[in-house]
Amino acid sequence: MLFRSGEQREITVLFSDIRGFTTVSESLTPPELVTLLNEYLSPMTRIVLEEQGTLDKFIGDAVMAIFNAPLDVPAHALHACTAAVKMLEELKQLNQGFTERGMQTLDIGIGINTGPAVVGNMGADIRFDYTAIGDAVNLASRLEGLNKYYGSHILISEDTYKQLPEGSFTFREVDRVRVKGKHLPVVMFELMIANHELLPRFTAGLEAYRAQQFAEARSIFEALTDEYGDGPSRLYRDRCSDYLVIPPPADWDGVYTAKSK
Repeated sequence: MLFRSGEQREITVLFSDIRGFTTVSESLTPPELVTLLNEYLSPMTRIVLEEQGTLDKFIGDAVMAIFNAPLDVPAHALHACTAAVKMLEELKQLNQGFTERGMQTLDIGIGINTGPAVVGNMGADIRFDYTAIGDAVNLASRLEGLNKYYGSHILISEDTYKQLPEGSFTFREVDRVRVKGKHLPVVMFELMIANHELLPRFTAGLEAYRAQQFAEARSIFEALTDEYGDGPSRLYRDRCSDYLVIPPPADWDGVYTAKSK
């Protein structure tokens, strides 16, 4: 790899991805698929630019954007989270139009992380692009993928969470996870866009779960699953059921180890 120029700086990285895109693509002709992607990617790119982000690349149906490079963007974590919320709001409008045209609707997951990365023009002698590389980028990608496991839409890291102004959004701590390729656990938060009223009960359930009071925790999560169809609550309900049958080991620290990227 040839580094044309590069520097290390703190950035916020956003990854978004369409859920079940393979299934969606199989139901469309190639021209229909291109049309669908263009209709989806165009407004998502506009939102990134409106929030002073840099579109790094498209990876099929996925979007990678960076904030605070190449130009300085104060409050870059806030801009990235604002972009994520806007993307989900825009998706609602797009899906309404897709439904009216008899097309399949889309669902997306978004992962956001803040940290140091190397940014610059990178590539080969005959072609290079401006991009970012490093652990901060990899973790944002892992968080995006974990939305599928938790049934969430926007997951952010603790490093991003700490940079956000108090009261800017509603968050809940979702889990402490050892992601693939990292030894230390990552604290994940969900940026909640709906059902904010369930937060106190979910927090109580999470505290009971970590105290190994699995029957109490399961009761809370089961109620939240029934009332709201809440993805993280459903996951914890099932975990509690498993631990009531086979308790965790004596040195259990409440950290989940992600088995895939």
